[in-house]
Amino acid sequence: MELSGKVTESASVNAFKAEAIASITNISAVSEETAASTRETNASAEEQLVNVEQLAGFAEELGEYAKRMNDSISAFKIDN
Repeated sequence: MELSGKVTESASVNAFKAEAIASITNISAVSEETAASTRETNASAEEQLVNVEQLAGFAEELGEYAKRMNDSISAFKIDN
């Protein structure tokens, strides 16, 4: 193989190498963005869980108040 062929082959290899490096860099950037998005989603899910647990507590408390109110009202009922 003559020198110009080796130079062309070397240039092709270098171009492929640069393209591969660029692709890996892009994949790395996308992976970092995905990881950040996953962390944000996880934080939101945890926040929602706390809110749902708080709502469940409020609902239970409201049920207890309703029962007490019913018990109190029953003292004033008149039987026919």
